[in-house]
Amino acid sequence: MGIGFVRLMVLDVSVLPDSKYDVCLRLRKDSEEFRFRYNHSSSDTAALLRTLGNYASDKELSFTWYDAAVLSQKVRKLREEEEKRVVNNRLEHMF
Repeated sequence: MGIGFVRLMVLDVSVLPDSKYDVCLRLRKDSEEFRFRYNHSSSDTAALLRTLGNYASDKELSFTWYDAAVLSQKVRKLREEEEKRVVNNRLEHMF
């Protein structure tokens, strides 16, 4: 059994202005693509992180724990960026 190479690409995050979701996160692996749509709210973010774990533990999916870790890190980074943006907007409107 040799070492295999899996092509893994996290595509840029899309903002969906005409949708009920703030973010569309896509992961492409070889010929498969996983899409996750969610809002920046803490409950949606927590639900998405649980879903990533559920997908990783599902043996029928090619979605791995590594995939879940990569996307979880991206979700957390996006959440931090959104929080900073909100704070900066509030500060700008104060002065």
